[in-house]
Amino acid sequence: MFFQCKAVIFDLDGTLLDTIPAILKTCNLTLQKYSLPPLDATLAKKFVGDGVAKLVERFLLHAGGMDAYHSLFQDACQTYLALFAQFCMDGVTPYPGIQDTLHALHNAGLRLGVLTNKPQERAEDNIFGFFGEGLFDAIYGITGSRIPKPDAVALLDMVKQFRLTPADCLYVGDTNTDMQTARNASMPKAGALWGFRGRTELECFRPEFLLEHPQEILAACTSFETCQKRDEVKSQADGRF
Repeated sequence: MFFQCKAVIFDLDGTLLDTIPAILKTCNLTLQKYSLPPLDATLAKKFVGDGVAKLVERFLLHAGGMDAYHSLFQDACQTYLALFAQFCMDGVTPYPGIQDTLHALHNAGLRLGVLTNKPQERAEDNIFGFFGEGLFDAIYGITGSRIPKPDAVALLDMVKQFRLTPADCLYVGDTNTDMQTARNASMPKAGALWGFRGRTELECFRPEFLLEHPQEILAACTSFETCQKRDEVKSQADGRF
């Protein structure tokens, strides 16, 4: 199999791993501390994707309203982070087919990266715990100096580390935040329909690929150049009118 692109960069939660059990447990233990009602998995899937601060903001507003948010936000963020350090692996599983797909890409010589709004330490816990330390060339989580997605700075930094251009890479994610990030970097994007959101949300961003199964990433990488040429031709045609 001949791959046209040179690197694939992945979101983590909802793309590589189903992390909702760990996130939901941590959210509900945090809420329990303040005697607030728990979330369910459906809500957790809607609230994740934009980093810890946004997650805490969303579940406090949902469970306790503005009063809870204003009085508890700072403490709740610290509580969540401390609990998540303990429980970030609880119930987490790789999506079916993701392991084989990653190894096929790696064995073909493609660079592999992870860009996530999860704290750096917890991202490494998840990735190293399920995929080992040699599969990915770069793992970028949130640090004190790294700006969360959908800002594209971290994504472009990873591309620079790989000594490639955005056009050489494919970004794979499952949320609107992921699609916005790739768009902001002018990078081809693939929507992961097996993740936390769904087709309707992803289609709004007109991704180059909508994938039903991780194995379809391989086919996307082989048709990558054809896809880019199609878009270039369309752009040239649109410019005539």
